[in-house]
Amino acid sequence: LSPATASYDAAGGSGSVSVTTNGDVCSWSASSDAAWLAITSGATGTGTSGAIAYTVAANTVAASRSATITANGQTHVVTQGPAECAVTGLAPESASFGSGGGSGSVVVTTNGDTCEWSATSDAAWLVITSGSAGSGESGTIEYSVGANEIAAARSATITVAGFAHVVEQTAADCEVLGISPLSAEIEADGGSGLIAVTTNGDTCGWSATSDVPWIVVTSGASGSGFSGEIAYSVAENPDSISRIGVITVSGYSHIVSQAPRVNVPGDFDTINEALANVPDGTTIVIEPGTYPGPIDLTGRSVVLEGAEGAEVIIDGSAGDGPAIIVTAPAGVAEGGTSVFRFLTIRGGSSGTVVPPFDTPVGGGVLIVGADVVIEDCKIVENASANGAGLAAIGASIELNRVEFRDNAGTEFGGGILLRDSDAVLIDVVVAQNSATLRGGGIDAQGGTLMLVGVLVEENQTGGEGGGIAWGGGVGLGGAALTISNSDLILNVAASGGGLWIAPGVDDVLIESSVVCNNEPDEIVGDYVDGGDNDVCDGCFGDLTGDGVIDGADLSVLLGYWGPCGLGPCEAADLTGDGQIDGADLSVLLGGWGGCVP
Repeated sequence: LSPATASYDAAGGSGSVSVTTNGDVCSWSASSDAAWLAITSGATGTGTSGAIAYTVAANTVAASRSATITANGQTHVVTQGPAECAVTGLAPESASFGSGGGSGSVVVTTNGDTCEWSATSDAAWLVITSGSAGSGESGTIEYSVGANEIAAARSATITVAGFAHVVEQTAADCEVLGISPLSAEIEADGGSGLIAVTTNGDTCGWSATSDVPWIVVTSGASGSGFSGEIAYSVAENPDSISRIGVITVSGYSHIVSQAPRVNVPGDFDTINEALANVPDGTTIVIEPGTYPGPIDLTGRSVVLEGAEGAEVIIDGSAGDGPAIIVTAPAGVAEGGTSVFRFLTIRGGSSGTVVPPFDTPVGGGVLIVGADVVIEDCKIVENASANGAGLAAIGASIELNRVEFRDNAGTEFGGGILLRDSDAVLIDVVVAQNSATLRGGGIDAQGGTLMLVGVLVEENQTGGEGGGIAWGGGVGLGGAALTISNSDLILNVAASGGGLWIAPGVDDVLIESSVVCNNEPDEIVGDYVDGGDNDVCDGCFGDLTGDGVIDGADLSVLLGYWGPCGLGPCEAADLTGDGQIDGADLSVLLGGWGGCVP
């Protein structure tokens, strides 16, 4: 047989071998000893020569092999190279588990005992615990399946060299996972609240019920989804004792505590007596009359509310200190919120020194490290070195419809002093206040300050900032001082009659506001113009545009007297309040005479 040998790579192929005998009547018979080496012709024959044809199948195993064709004792040896290592399968191809999870295994096979594999999972809840890598013709991958807490079926895959073992898991039963918050405190005047609900599936539902008639679920009493919201209202508490109600949400309890309502006089003779005996959150209703200060709310969070009828006055003139003091308790970073409503706070003259000041602070109201809301109040005729009307240090305050008038400071902040505090003023009037050194109306530094619909009028100082003095704040990614839809008019200072902004400060935004007729100038410092502002050019009130504020301008103003909407009358609405009245007349007369455009 010739040739005696032949070699092939793993792909296989075809070949032949020549047969030679010693006579033309001589015969041969050929056979192969391996199935992958198949004789296709010439297996038998007669004559002095012939040929045996064969095919070599592809080698799928990662190991060399050989086989032999034998004819009458003569041999032709065929050798074949190995296939590349490969994973040949995973068994089984899938597995199923209940929602509780469990463990499983899958067998991996390869085409050679030196072949390696690695396995990965595409989900955190399907964890390969052993066999994530290995070698050999076969091996076992073991895994664990975590509990399914979601009310939806899920699947994940273990993959080895392109082969997949798919694990399917059934859904968990629907359930409410929790609510937040678990409790709420509502003041005696009543209010509203929200409860966030979380379930384990987008088709899972909940139901909410109240166990008392004074708590009414107003929306979200039933619903479904991964999350939702329940709204409720709480009626006014007419009693002088606290009360508790519960909203139950699919087994979870949201406890609503409502503070009592007490009356002074009535339940208690004085405000301070009431404060000494009622829990936080209590609404103290104060009957009309005059009550001496100081009212000390140190460490307390209550509502002081003037009763309907005649004026309720907190008069600090009898003592040496602020008319009302609100400070956070020692060692407590944040407590509840105190609320003042329908009060007139007057006559306070502070002898209280609070760092960073070394002179008295806070004539009418002193707030240190506390959260306070003041609504529908008048803070008038108070005096202090700093913050004659109100001083807030390290505090958070919200003022709605509050009037500061005729407060006098000998140093900083005639109407309001803010240091490292966050303050929001809405529909507030700051008028006719004074400070000797800075900030006739408002003196603020640190924290944030927002004015919306605020009138700052006829305040004065011998230093900077007749209306507002701003020393810079700590706004997060934006303006620390925002003045919107507000009027700064007729204020007087040595510099920055309307607004003084400290040198180097660039965190002020002014939008849709009027800054006019302040002396000696309107604004000193850098600010961002948010648009729709009216910052006077020195001729505020020159309605005829002739460079003189005189009888002709007065005639125009009187011609528009009364309510003013959109139209030509807007030019005569010098205070921007939608009315042409005595306030506008006062502005015009204040600029009487020649002006420089």
